Amino acid sequence: MRTRLSVPEVHEVVQLAFLAGLTQRLPARHYILKGGANLRLFLGSPRSSEDMDFDAIDIPDWKLADKVNDSLRAPVVGLILRTHGFTVTRAGSQKQTGTTQRWAVEVQAPGHRLTISTAGEFSHRVSAAGLHESARSSARADPIDPRIAGRYGAPPIVLPHYLPAAAITQKIGALAQRTVNQPRDVFDLDLLLGRHPDEAPKKGDIDPERTQRAAERATELEFDAFRDAVLPFIDLEVRPFYDTPAAWSAMQDRVATYLLGLV
Repeated sequence: MRTRLSVPEVHEVVQLAFLAGLTQRLPARHYILKGGANLRLFLGSPRSSEDMDFDAIDIPDWKLADKVNDSLRAPVVGLILRTHGFTVTRAGSQKQTGTTQRWAVEVQAPGHRLTISTAGEFSHRVSAAGLHESARSSARADPIDPRIAGRYGAPPIVLPHYLPAAAITQKIGALAQRTVNQPRDVFDLDLLLGRHPDEAPKKGDIDPERTQRAAERATELEFDAFRDAVLPFIDLEVRPFYDTPAAWSAMQDRVATYLLGLV
């Protein structure tokens, strides 16, 4: 009998399947994994992500669409999903514009009454701004954390992802600029700053107005928002360390103190 996977674990299996297919069909020079999935799969985060985000690098939207559609049909995708008893109910394009392209994979997983959907979104903004070479210099191709791949029986998967310095800068931007403030940005930034302090931006590296805004937003969120939106995605073994208002307040204080030091 298969063990019933939690919803975050289902997301993670689907992401591994998506990435296994992607690496077989899309050349590594044309994309970089970013955001929470990067932190989870490469930078040791205990928080899994519902979706994945990529920067599309120097590739037209029509060609990317062809490659991603082809990757979803790769045999390895179905193999990984079937290993866990998943049935694909939908897999395909969800959004296609010149700036953003998104695909979703929806599965029926054993023990779950409702289907579970995971998305992969590609942004062309970096290339549109002529920053693709800068992006590539901030990234590196590495194998996914073998503990995560091994947990789900996935094959070795190697793909480009942003390194800590770029990930920290991106998280500061997300915290300052999102339309809806997200507690995961505070959690992720605290994790990155704690593990990679020497790679964090220094005063003068980032627009002080942006860091001021990010610091303000880091302190706006209540523990309830963190508990509802982030805690369910943190590994069970370490979840108790974060599951108190005091722990959340300490995260906010560390992040805000760092950000205000950049102003």
